[in-house]
Amino acid sequence: MKTKVLILASNLQRTTSLGLNQEIRNLSEIIKSSSVCFEIETRLAVRPQDLQTALLEVKPRIVHFCGHGEGELGLVLENNWGQLYLASTNTLADLFRHFSQQIECVLLNACYTQVQAEAIAKHINFVVGMPQPILDRSAIAFSAGFYSALGAGNPIGKAYDFGRNCIHSEFGDLSSSRKLIAVKDKKDIIVPHHLIPKLFTNQSNI
Repeated sequence: MKTKVLILASNLQRTTSLGLNQEIRNLSEIIKSSSVCFEIETRLAVRPQDLQTALLEVKPRIVHFCGHGEGELGLVLENNWGQLYLASTNTLADLFRHFSQQIECVLLNACYTQVQAEAIAKHINFVVGMPQPILDRSAIAFSAGFYSALGAGNPIGKAYDFGRNCIHSEFGDLSSSRKLIAVKDKKDIIVPHHLIPKLFTNQSNI
């Protein structure tokens, strides 16, 4: 049976432009070339009602959101008129509660989504959220590492580790913009906090 991945994308014209087309293209290429049978579905310009409809229709195992987050205010979607709509944390958590037996992992690949990730993790086994802003390059790098590892047969927790490693590799040249300091061990190299996604797990089910 194929593992279904649902990609939800929202990028309003009035908000900061994101590399969503590139990210979605990269995801599709990674999934198609993996050794595991994946099936990918994409929903663009997502509205609140589209979330429930997509989850019911696609029945995904993995949900991947690309877009913007506003912390406590919610996840940025759009309404029927293409205007900004903030999906509240409680609304999102309650929605995913109904899919707790179906969805195994939710990736909120957007800035300031830690609060939503923590709430959704009460119902979904694995949720990835961002505590601070995340650059387009960083989001794409994490996705590449995560899905490549998952496609190679690794469990979600290990795939998350590979995603973080890809961010470290992508931004290994950051030291060139700083004063060079010799280190004794590679583990001493500090990657900026906002480049590192955080993984939240549903402890009651693991």
